[in-house]
Amino acid sequence: MTHIIGIDTGGTSTDAALVDPGGRVLATAKVPTRHAAVETSILAALETVRAALPAPQASLTIALSTTLATNALVEGRGAEVGLIVIGAPKALRLPAALVCHVPGGHKARGIEHEPLGLEALLEGVTAMRGHVDAYAVAALLSFADPSHEEVAARAIALVDSKPVFCSHQASGRPGLKERAATALANAQLLPIMEGFVARMERVLPHQGGRVFLVRGDATAMDLAEARRHAAHTAASGPAATALWGAAMHSNALVVDVGGTTTDIALVTEGRPVIAPQGLTMAGLSTHVPAVDTDTVGVGGDSLVEVCGKTLAIGPQRVTPLCRVPALNLSLPHPRTWLGGGAGRLLVLPHTGGQLSQVPSTGKAATGAAVWRWLLERGPATWGELRRGLDVPEARLEAALAWLEAQGLVVTTGLTPTDCLHAQGILDLWDRGLAEAGVDILAQAHGLRASELSQRVLDAAASRITQAIVHALGMRHGGPALAAALNTHAGPYLELNVRLRLPLVGMGAAAPYLLPPVAKALGTELIIPAHAASGNAIGAALVALRQHQGEK
Repeated sequence: MTHIIGIDTGGTSTDAALVDPGGRVLATAKVPTRHAAVETSILAALETVRAALPAPQASLTIALSTTLATNALVEGRGAEVGLIVIGAPKALRLPAALVCHVPGGHKARGIEHEPLGLEALLEGVTAMRGHVDAYAVAALLSFADPSHEEVAARAIALVDSKPVFCSHQASGRPGLKERAATALANAQLLPIMEGFVARMERVLPHQGGRVFLVRGDATAMDLAEARRHAAHTAASGPAATALWGAAMHSNALVVDVGGTTTDIALVTEGRPVIAPQGLTMAGLSTHVPAVDTDTVGVGGDSLVEVCGKTLAIGPQRVTPLCRVPALNLSLPHPRTWLGGGAGRLLVLPHTGGQLSQVPSTGKAATGAAVWRWLLERGPATWGELRRGLDVPEARLEAALAWLEAQGLVVTTGLTPTDCLHAQGILDLWDRGLAEAGVDILAQAHGLRASELSQRVLDAAASRITQAIVHALGMRHGGPALAAALNTHAGPYLELNVRLRLPLVGMGAAAPYLLPPVAKALGTELIIPAHAASGNAIGAALVALRQHQGEK
């Protein structure tokens, strides 16, 4: 009889769950995610739950789910990609670092729209070389005849050794823009998933048994396939959670409140609903098969910003103030940097770290410059970095995310987690630092500390509520209905929305942020046992279904 350990690596925490062959949860564990060494977090969580195995030599399967890809796209941390579009009748608006349109494409199998413009292609790639980390290629009707994409990939390899992903590798459906977006998403996630899989291949085979990774449609694939189809893991974590939520209630809305994002998935008749057209991630409409999930960039560790009377939460994730001492870092007192116009967040360098190589392109090059600046001057606020380095805001955000992924810096600021500590609702880390952060930011904006912390929690709940209403409005009526449902008041009319399904809350922050959401939507909130490890339990259930299907 095979026991299964499900492991979920999220932006904030790594969870593990041991499940017996009947699907019963025997043990769970939660450890902080170390982005620069995720394998250490996974092994720590795995070893904790292994202790609950009925016999040390029991047959074991490991199933991984991860929100690393989703978080990377939401936070803008994907690779810098050069997009090659072949034969497009008009320019495609897609968020690639650089775009090159070249002649070519097909009308039907074997019938060219026009010959492939190799000269234009090579000129474009030569101009992109040194400025991108990967390439995505999408050609007109390549789902019927991929020959122009295949030739383009070989031509790119002659000029640049960076990885290339072609749209026909992931989609056999019409729709050039969606296929281009699918190729772009895969290329953006290639380095992230390549690093993740390489680490897993080094450590997990020694744990015994088979290793699966959860696809975004709640099915299982092996690690080799994850290398080839990185975008298929983009909704891996939400898919696993939706599957576990479906086991709790056959018709419900599963809401997973993580540290970085909140994921919303509908389950009907005991199954997660699959996106009919393909996954939409970070604004990209793709052909990636996945659970129909809506993701909003707000969670327990979302950065809180106050500007006058306006309060904003997320989508950027930071380390809560209260947690910094647990990372063995010295945090300057918040009064020295938080609250002013430049005090959006503080960047703390890991002084013992070092760059493995000197990067020369994109956000990595900017990150190296930021790293050197921090080593010379010590911790710095967002404003100090902007002034000292004179770089655009978007580039600085991307560079800091890259440095944090390398384990070289920690960014910290006020978060909903700090507000929960300041109110005495949570007691996991340093409450004094949380209270200090809330006090200082409140004073800077003429508020009482209790008022600010409650506003933060109310704002987080409101954003989740709005995301739920928008998601269901879009599903059943389109943009007009979604906009109308989220307009709750006017000069003459007031609209109240009631959810006919229960909410199944998952994630460590769900018990604290979802009660006002359920109240606002007039529905029941179900927080199951082990809700904080829902993704890991769901991953185990995906592997269990794989075993049952193979028998």
